[in-house]
Amino acid sequence: MSAGVLSTEAEALIHAGDLEGLTPVERAQVSGTAPGGGTYAEHFEVWLNDVKVNGGLAPRTWIEYEGHLRNLVLPLIGGRPVASLSQRVIRDMFAAMTRNGVTPHTKFQTKCALGRSLRELVPSVLPANPTHGIKIARPPATQFALLTPEDFAKVWAMLTEPQALVAAVLISTGARYGEGPELRVKDIDFRTGEGWIRRRVSVVNGALDDGCRYVILHGTKAGVEHSRSIGLPSAAVQRAAEGASVVEADN
Repeated sequence: MSAGVLSTEAEALIHAGDLEGLTPVERAQVSGTAPGGGTYAEHFEVWLNDVKVNGGLAPRTWIEYEGHLRNLVLPLIGGRPVASLSQRVIRDMFAAMTRNGVTPHTKFQTKCALGRSLRELVPSVLPANPTHGIKIARPPATQFALLTPEDFAKVWAMLTEPQALVAAVLISTGARYGEGPELRVKDIDFRTGEGWIRRRVSVVNGALDDGCRYVILHGTKAGVEHSRSIGLPSAAVQRAAEGASVVEADN
């Protein structure tokens, strides 16, 4: 029997039983926890599992967001219908956090996490993200001590290989700490001296299910498919060329 013409892609996916192809909102509706009629706590669990399975957040960010939302947000607004979340509700929530002694830094991080969890609900359930326009004072900037040339020379003299080479790459290119160690010979253009950042290491402090402290992520912080070039110091290019020659000779 023909199912007839389905009006939307979501209806077609539901008819085919392909729930993985749905957005978090559509999947929640199919499972009976429709965000518009369900609570924020119900939406939170659906969203949290979705970004863990399908990506969208770096592992360390996922852990931090999960902690802020579960420990600070759910006790205050977890029982509210998602559709009732307004800017006033969010302001009252942060006012309660202030009375409970939550620091401005933690409130700022919580606002980022809450806004991200509600993003997919606009405009299907919420007319706008209720966290937008909420002003939270940023914590005072950390005061860093600048090294004098003499101090820098002392620190540099303590570095041994290959740490010294990695440090030279990070300092001279502005690459992030997790990006430099993942730069490989195949990512280097020996004609131009350019290196391509295509992967990065994320520290998760043993919080992953398999107990790993580190995970390698593809792409940059701008996205999984994103890459960018950096101009490498000549010593790094030479060292990579020497390493490539040794491997080629061994093969």
